[in-house]
Amino acid sequence: MKTLFFEILKSFILIILLTIFLSTAIEFLSTKEELPGLLTEVRTKNIAHFLGAAYTRGKGWDTLTDEIVWIEQDKVYSSNIPSMRIIVRNNEGKTLYNSFSQLSLTNDSPLVEGVSYPVMDFSTGEIAGTITAYIEKNYLERETGDYIISLLIPRLLQGGITILVALIAASLLSRRITKPITALTNAAEVISTEEESPLLPVETIDELGRMSESFNRMIHSLETQKKLRKRLISDISHEILTPLNLIRLEARGLLDGITLPLKGAPLIIEEVDQMKHLIEDLDWLAETDSGEYKLKRQILDIGPLISKEVKNWTLKGNLEGKKVHLADLPKELQLLNIDPVRFSQALGNLIENALKYSYEKSLVEISCSIEGDLTVISVKDEGKGIAPEDKPYLFERFYRVDPARTPHKGGRGLGLAIVKQIIELHGGQVWFTSIKNKETTFFISLATLNERKNTR
Repeated sequence: MKTLFFEILKSFILIILLTIFLSTAIEFLSTKEELPGLLTEVRTKNIAHFLGAAYTRGKGWDTLTDEIVWIEQDKVYSSNIPSMRIIVRNNEGKTLYNSFSQLSLTNDSPLVEGVSYPVMDFSTGEIAGTITAYIEKNYLERETGDYIISLLIPRLLQGGITILVALIAASLLSRRITKPITALTNAAEVISTEEESPLLPVETIDELGRMSESFNRMIHSLETQKKLRKRLISDISHEILTPLNLIRLEARGLLDGITLPLKGAPLIIEEVDQMKHLIEDLDWLAETDSGEYKLKRQILDIGPLISKEVKNWTLKGNLEGKKVHLADLPKELQLLNIDPVRFSQALGNLIENALKYSYEKSLVEISCSIEGDLTVISVKDEGKGIAPEDKPYLFERFYRVDPARTPHKGGRGLGLAIVKQIIELHGGQVWFTSIKNKETTFFISLATLNERKNTR
């Protein structure tokens, strides 16, 4: 069975073998190319050194012929070369000796010219002349071949050891690369069976480690979404079943003649309206999630819109013994490009939420300010604040600070989610601050236009 581990290992093995082959081939070709020249250079250098010593002893070239004859007979210098031509020249370039006519063996093999090497007078340190040696090509090729063969056996042993070590290293490296990928595959298979997947170990800080971290974050997100989905289904069922039970109860009372129509009918209508509003809110959230909803924007002054919405909630606040107050608006407001209906809905939800959770005989204050290129609207209540454990989920759908609240007392848990959705559709932001047992303030920020509107 093909696995990523063996595919990577196979790739490493191929690279290793190809590298060894190429390095061996390059060394073979370079040795074959350079060794003949090296051999002639070494021979020429040795002969030049010998002739230099002879020149120094004889203080001249008088014994040159005898010395070269001795060289041609001595195995140290000639190494039994069948044909070697030696040319010696003095400082003026005059040929003092040329062994071409004295070759002991002649054949059809050409001679290879070596480099010209200086012959030194060791007594004065000056150059007395130069020597050039020509060596038979067949001899050089034979010597080169023998040398390459002598290197072949240790090279094969070295290559075998190198391949073994490289295979071990490649195996370890392949396992290191595939280990987190294999773990990720196994975890993904576990997720596909709708079972809880364990978190992956993060052992490195490279791309593989970041991949494991990303997967772990995804697991956390999936678990959170799973819990929210379960709670969402439970909340929707509760939101629908509660009014349905009340409607059924009132209808049964009307049928049995226990409840008077004037008393039962309004209660049924009220519960139907609650269900209608719930369905409308869910439908609108679903429409915005899919990207199908389009804002009906208008360029307008934000001041009158805020004042109107505050006025709408003032009577409800008075009935509950709470004061809804609009702080003085800035003298110069910038125009906003917004959907007035949806913006009023978002601001109204914040004011309703503030009235719901503020103390009796307290103040709900709405204010507006200009901060650079942003218009910031705030809604502050005087209540018990928001517990730390509730803060991360406050804008989640169907989340209630107090889950025990009934829909009539605690709302449907969609108000703040709708606020967040509306403001983000406008390209703005919504956030809050809270002080325990004192106050909570929600903020909305929207980008303003360049044109300013004087509210005086």
